[in-house]
Amino acid sequence: SDDKLKVYDGEKIDCGDITAVGDAADGDILTYSLDTEMTEPGSVTNAITYSVTKADGTDNSLNYNFILNEGTLTIAKRALNIKSLSATKTYDGTPLEKQDYELIESTVADGHTLTVTFLNSLTDAGTIDNEFSILVKDADENDVTSNYELIPEYGTLTVEKQTLTITTLSASKTYDGTPLTSEGYTITDGVIADGEELVVSGSYASLLDAGEKDNSFSYMI
Repeated sequence: SDDKLKVYDGEKIDCGDITAVGDAADGDILTYSLDTEMTEPGSVTNAITYSVTKADGTDNSLNYNFILNEGTLTIAKRALNIKSLSATKTYDGTPLEKQDYELIESTVADGHTLTVTFLNSLTDAGTIDNEFSILVKDADENDVTSNYELIPEYGTLTVEKQTLTITTLSASKTYDGTPLTSEGYTITDGVIADGEELVVSGSYASLLDAGEKDNSFSYMI
């Protein structure tokens, strides 16, 4: 029997042909066939089923020496290369998701359905892989994912830090022996995410003697 190789498609592999060398004795009938049914990835012997019967149907196989040259049937897993897309945004306090993908030079078998489930989202500043899981079902809703060689490629989710420019108020006066302070600020560039606020966590700078200094302060968001 022949060696046969194909890529998984959910269908039975063709066992090929048998070449027989030698003849049965006059009146004997030689029958043979290839009956292996194989649909899933793997390798098995391309087994030959055979018999010799007399004209009356009696089995006469024991009077023959059968030399079997059996080939191999191989179904290779079907490659499935899936790449998730990437996304980037500036921090705004809401999750970043990108639930899109592309198939790279690959397809599922006819009648099969592919489900890609995205696993990650990103809210805080940073970068993570846009990971996903893969499920393939056949027309009867059977899980056939294991019959595929999965080749995942992950894009990235990136949240960039929000840039805030904070300007404190200025003040001046003539020396009078008391500290000069000026509490207050404006955000001159950038925005604070909805539901968040800038909280002054310490006192503003103060100036007692004649001179000049930055009106610095401590804060948190």
